Amino acid sequence: MLLEEGLQSYLSGVAGVAALVGARIYPVALPQEGPYPAVTYERTGGEVIHAMGQDPGLSSAAMQLTCWGATYSSAKASAAAVRAALQNQLNVTWGGESGVVVQAAFVEGEKDDGYEPEARLYAVSVACLVWYKEA
Repeated sequence: MLLEEGLQSYLSGVAGVAALVGARIYPVALPQEGPYPAVTYERTGGEVIHAMGQDPGLSSAAMQLTCWGATYSSAKASAAAVRAALQNQLNVTWGGESGVVVQAAFVEGEKDDGYEPEARLYAVSVACLVWYKEA
């Protein structure tokens, strides 16, 4: 399972996130039609760890999760729920039994991304660093 698929599955199952966005968690781009709030995610960087003689199978991924809302407060509430779900995740599996083994996930920050006038949506991003075992 890809890290991104595990992340989507995990967030969909977190009560605080699901109460606000349901299953509206999408890779990279929003669908053209709502409903909102919703979340998009994308990998913005990362690295593969190498060791002398044998690779440990450990990688990192910098992830950006953008929370979209028809109001500023709904985007901020979704970001707070996503931040709470991701902060200090240690030695867990995202995406069920055959999912992605996450060694650690840490929220690195949150920022207001402004307002998209064409879509009439507010955006708030959460940056997260995830250390995980490659399958």
